[in-house]
Amino acid sequence: MVSYTCNLSLGDTPTILANADAHAHSFSNYILALNIATEAIDSDHPVPAGFIVNPELLGACQQANFGATYPMPVREPLQQALDHWSIKAAIPDDIAENIAGYVLAVNWLTRTVAPSVTFGWQINLWGVGYSEWIYDDGIDPAQKAQQTADYVTSLGVYDAPYEPDFLAIDRYEADDFTQRAYVNGYCYGPREWDRYFDFCKAVSRALKLPVMPWQMPASRIPNTTDPVATDFDSQHWGTGGSCLLGDPAIGSNYENVHPTILALQFPEAFQQYMGATAEDMFIRSEPFDISNPLYGDFPLRGIFSVLLGGGATTGIVSAIGNPEPWARQKLNAYMNQPITFDQ
Repeated sequence: MVSYTCNLSLGDTPTILANADAHAHSFSNYILALNIATEAIDSDHPVPAGFIVNPELLGACQQANFGATYPMPVREPLQQALDHWSIKAAIPDDIAENIAGYVLAVNWLTRTVAPSVTFGWQINLWGVGYSEWIYDDGIDPAQKAQQTADYVTSLGVYDAPYEPDFLAIDRYEADDFTQRAYVNGYCYGPREWDRYFDFCKAVSRALKLPVMPWQMPASRIPNTTDPVATDFDSQHWGTGGSCLLGDPAIGSNYENVHPTILALQFPEAFQQYMGATAEDMFIRSEPFDISNPLYGDFPLRGIFSVLLGGGATTGIVSAIGNPEPWARQKLNAYMNQPITFDQ
């Protein structure tokens, strides 16, 4: 489950943070979700649900340079939600009227109402101010990871005694060869995906947490025999699935990529980072070989799981993104021979 008790995906961060009425309603809705989860506990499901809380909140506040003491209403909205559900728990005195207090409030509320659920927060590549650093060889992903981890630590997000269990890490939800992605500066080749996973690894080590790449597109790179349309945006082609799950049809040779895709022009505003075309992107990644999956070393990177797809991005179900069975077949094969933590 994904819970937005404070939705900063909408922009206008200061106004949303100041909206006490919205916080009260959102706290109440979150309690409802936690209650429903708790009702599902049985002997086979001692952990009834997992929650990712407040995607984009940490990233937006980090990007805006809002520190732990940035003011926002917390205690009164939280009390209203508790009263609505007739919850008698006393709000801890150290929950303050600021961002750090809000984070603590969400953590406390989760552990108080539904101690059996697992939950985590989410960060963004762009929290450091921009996401195009991923293309720059002169920037070590570990540097940006440490910068982000330091911000998370400054807010006390994973402090005891109500600390969450994991951290989700978001690139951007879109299939790479769709306009939603490349027009906004997101079109990754094998090199960029590897750097993204390096970022995940460094965050995991800095915070000593298991991490989960979140909303990763499962779309594949079309090869020279695939029916790529002249206007291929609706086909939801991309690179995430091919790099994550392995794609022998592309292997180590970008000339195996459909020429219509290679000719894709990137926006001028991002060409200094991305190159002029998709062909430039693949050439920049050389030497590469995506015949085999990238997930082979995920346990060593601190990656315990991957959430595939999004609201308009190729994932597991056929109703969103590319409807073909390629990703599902790859996942079915993985289920027959999974990577376990005790190997």
